[in-house]
Amino acid sequence: MLLRKATDPYYVSVSWNRDLMRMKLSLVRLSCVVWTTMVTMILLLLLDCELSGRALGCTEDERVGLLNLNAAVPFPNPSWQADHEDCCRWKEIKCSNVANTMRVTELYLNYTIYQMASLHDASWSLNASLFLPLDKLQVLDLSWNALADIHAGFTNTLRLKNLQSLDLSYNHLKQVPNLDGLPSLKEISLGGNSLENLNQLKGLKLEALDVSENDRLSIQDELSIIWNMTSLKYLSMEWNNLNDSIFEVFTNTLKLKNLQSLYLSGNDLKQVPDLDGLPSLKEIYLSVNSLENLSHLKGLKLEVLDLSLNQLNDSTFEGFTNTLRLKSLRSLDLSDNHLKQVPDLDGLPSLSDLYLSDNSLEHLNHLEGLKVEVLDLSRNDLSSEDVLSITWNMTSLKHLSIGSNNLNDSIFEGKTSLCELTGLEELDISGNDFVGSIPPCLSNMTSLYTLGLSDNHFGGAIPPSLFSSHRSLEYISLSGNAFEGSFSLASLANNSKLKVFELRGNSHRLTLETGDAPRALSHQLSHFLLSNCIFDEPHGFVPSFLMQQHDLVALELRHANIGGQFPSWLLENNTKLRVFNLMDNSFSGNLNNLNSSLFNYEMLKIDVSSNSIEGELPSYFGSIFPRLEFLNMSRNSIKGRIPSSLCPTLTQRLWSVDLSSNKFVGELPEQLMHCQSLQELILSNNSLSGHVLPRAANLSMLFHLSLANNRFSGEFSSWMLNSTFLRMLDLSNNKFSGPIPNWIGGFQGLSVLILAGNSFRGTLPLSFCKLELEYLDLSRNDLGPSMPSCINASRITHLHLERINLRGPLPEFLHDASSMVTLDLRNNALSGVIPSWLGSLSELRALLLAGNSFEGLIPDELCQLRNVSMMDLSHNYFSGRIPSCFDKLAFGNYSQAPDGTFEIPDSIVWGEGQYYGEKTPIFNDIYRVNIRNRPEEVQFTSKYRHESYTGVVLEHMSGLDLSCNNLSGSIPLQVGYLGEIHSLNLSYNNLTGSIPATFSNLDQIECLDLSHNSLSGEIPLQLMELNSLSTFSVSYNNLSGRTPEQKKQFGTFTRESYIGNPFLCGPPLGSCNSSEGSVLTPPPSPEHQEDSFKIAFAWSFAGSYAVAFLGTVLFLYLSSYYRTLFFNFIYRHVPYFH
Repeated sequence: MLLRKATDPYYVSVSWNRDLMRMKLSLVRLSCVVWTTMVTMILLLLLDCELSGRALGCTEDERVGLLNLNAAVPFPNPSWQADHEDCCRWKEIKCSNVANTMRVTELYLNYTIYQMASLHDASWSLNASLFLPLDKLQVLDLSWNALADIHAGFTNTLRLKNLQSLDLSYNHLKQVPNLDGLPSLKEISLGGNSLENLNQLKGLKLEALDVSENDRLSIQDELSIIWNMTSLKYLSMEWNNLNDSIFEVFTNTLKLKNLQSLYLSGNDLKQVPDLDGLPSLKEIYLSVNSLENLSHLKGLKLEVLDLSLNQLNDSTFEGFTNTLRLKSLRSLDLSDNHLKQVPDLDGLPSLSDLYLSDNSLEHLNHLEGLKVEVLDLSRNDLSSEDVLSITWNMTSLKHLSIGSNNLNDSIFEGKTSLCELTGLEELDISGNDFVGSIPPCLSNMTSLYTLGLSDNHFGGAIPPSLFSSHRSLEYISLSGNAFEGSFSLASLANNSKLKVFELRGNSHRLTLETGDAPRALSHQLSHFLLSNCIFDEPHGFVPSFLMQQHDLVALELRHANIGGQFPSWLLENNTKLRVFNLMDNSFSGNLNNLNSSLFNYEMLKIDVSSNSIEGELPSYFGSIFPRLEFLNMSRNSIKGRIPSSLCPTLTQRLWSVDLSSNKFVGELPEQLMHCQSLQELILSNNSLSGHVLPRAANLSMLFHLSLANNRFSGEFSSWMLNSTFLRMLDLSNNKFSGPIPNWIGGFQGLSVLILAGNSFRGTLPLSFCKLELEYLDLSRNDLGPSMPSCINASRITHLHLERINLRGPLPEFLHDASSMVTLDLRNNALSGVIPSWLGSLSELRALLLAGNSFEGLIPDELCQLRNVSMMDLSHNYFSGRIPSCFDKLAFGNYSQAPDGTFEIPDSIVWGEGQYYGEKTPIFNDIYRVNIRNRPEEVQFTSKYRHESYTGVVLEHMSGLDLSCNNLSGSIPLQVGYLGEIHSLNLSYNNLTGSIPATFSNLDQIECLDLSHNSLSGEIPLQLMELNSLSTFSVSYNNLSGRTPEQKKQFGTFTRESYIGNPFLCGPPLGSCNSSEGSVLTPPPSPEHQEDSFKIAFAWSFAGSYAVAFLGTVLFLYLSSYYRTLFFNFIYRHVPYFH
């Protein structure tokens, strides 16, 4: 039996299955126990956390203290909320584990209110007792706050014994606060204040001190305090007007034995101070001085030396390295000087970083053999040969910047090719003359993480290998080239470290494929900058892969042919955005769908101009972006009122607002009129109304104000504009009235003044003579009959005084207008002869005197205006001959570009540039804002139309209009040599003789009008060669013969071009073989026609009167009855017959 149990297969199988079941049950029980234990532990852990309150976060005292502090600052941080219990997670706060408890150790309260030089009224005070609960604080940053005072100071009662770093820079402090209660303080920054002394720093054992940019501080009086800080390792005294004599006094009293870094940039030093008493000094920064002598550098054990922006020349560096023996020097900055050659650097064996940008280097001889890692040669006008001669064997080179030189494709060719530098990590070759495709050999530089290829002439397709071979790439710029074809963003799939992708300005020849982009760009970018590209997205919508991006700092999709509803989700997904640029697309919809709870404290620049955005701006728009500096929403269809929240009272960072060319209505919000930071305000081309500025307006920093083409009204004199910086003022085409006030002369910085198209009246005040204007337009007002003779015209380049009721001779103040480019005096009542001094205005390019009463000869002195391209003397009473010297005038034919340009002076540039690259900076302008130059506008009659010319068209327009005068004689042959002229009008004069055959040289002529004269002879067949001619008239002359053959341009001219010539025949007139003729009698000129009408009316009236009188006499003679009645009537009513 036992044997059977052991050997029976059935029994063995059953036994085995039973054991397996038991094992499974055991495992199930074990797993249940394990899971139960784990769940229990998790529940206990959660319970422990709950019971311990905020043991994992900050303490309750700290949380409440921070809330009280937040309530005391002018602009509370919205992320600090009472219902958010863990303050360690709040923005601008960092915590550390102290005795098993998370405590607040770092607090950053900088920028709670933006500080500018003009915002002294925004100063406020802070009570230091608010920091009492933060006794573990180690770092406190209160910079950029407009703080005027810290009440009670940092005394012992605050218990801030752990505070090591205190930043009070860029406030309004006059005194250093009490620091007695900060025994551990090692670093303090006091730069950018108005400190009067440093007494509170006595006795402190500081390691770092910054007292730069304190214009009231007498450094000479306070140096004794600084020189006794024996623990000091870092000292900044930049931009304090220090000179050589200050340091001479303290040369032998220096006790800064531990000082390692000294910052003296932006002072008035002519020689390096004697620094022998600083044995530990390793870094000295001396940029932006006036250094002439470097001898005191001798013997110093420097590692970093900055001599940039000092106007140093080659003679300063003769024997530089061998004499000074700076054997420890690692970094040398000689950028922005006047060097023509590289100094001899043989005596710098440790040199690794060399900056030579922005000089005038002609060769690089002394760079041979150097083993540097960083080399910046940008902006030096170097050739490819110059660069290759020294870089080919620099095997240690890791960072190379050679942008903005004269490099070409030869730098990538041969055995000494730039591509042989395979160890490079940063390379900038932007702003050169490279053409063709991107060199394939760049793929060999597999260590690159920064690559700048912008602003060249690269073309063709962007090779995908450029990205597949550079997997460490963090930054790449391809902007400003001529790429074509298509580029798939899927090529970026392997570039997981990529942060900055820039592809701007490619003239719509490149298509971006975005199909696989969501997968390829799963990592987060910081900058995505595109313009002048075409997306392959359906219906031109925003690329969908951007839905995955949440860390963008700068987004630009400018001129990208995309549209649809305004993508507010881009703003909601990326709350760290600083630059948001969607200009020049087709976005529609409105901005009311912006979430009112959205908050972006980082946003600096928004540009959505040139779209189709409609609706009203939400009232809370400004509250969403409290630190906004630049806003451009021009050229949309936004309506309603301008929200008052645009410039928050507490922050006031807004510099530039452009809401022009929309449909805004109503008055300007009062809050906007108190935005002290505002420097540019452009609201032209809307339907705004009311008075412009209240008397209490405070726009003290305003630089550019444009309110043109609105419905503003009232008298100019009722304003109070207190901006001493005002440079550009455009109030044209409104409903302003009254006289121009006397206080206008107070804006002595004003250079552009445009008041055209209003109802101003009265003569200009004498204070107007204080202005030094460059552009003045007072057209279409009633400001005659004269102008003050004291007006300063020496700087005026463009003067428009059309239709302002001027009378008498040409204004005398123009005699000194040596810079005049445009002179527009059309449609006034000026009379007399043209003075000879007008020919001395050598820069003049547009002379417009039409519609006046000038008489006499056209003076030959006008032929001295060599740069003139447009001259309009029509509708006057000039007589005599056309000057034969007119061929000396340019009329568009310039051997070299004239000095004067048709451009209103520009204003300023705002914002900072962005620099990429760790060692070799690559400049990017996404944060910069240029005020656009307003192009000059000149009106000229051509092709029977009164046209306004501006911009590039104006630069190329040229014309001469002498029509409607009393000119006589023949047309000078020399007029036919104006080969670049586009329009020539000599109609309605008394010109005789033939049409000069030299007119065949008018190669660029588009409009030629010789009608209503007494010209005779045949039409020269050579005129058939004028291929640009589109408007032509010789009507009402005495021409004879056949009309030109109906070919080329002459095939487009109708009968009206030839009528009124009795002996002219041929198409489109009647056949020369038929009796059909043209109109025989030429109609008079407009002036003659008006005179003829008056004469005809007088004769017809006299004739009618005579006929009526004779008829009455005849009737009375024939009728005795009515004759009796008539005489009885006379007898009764005329006393003479009584």
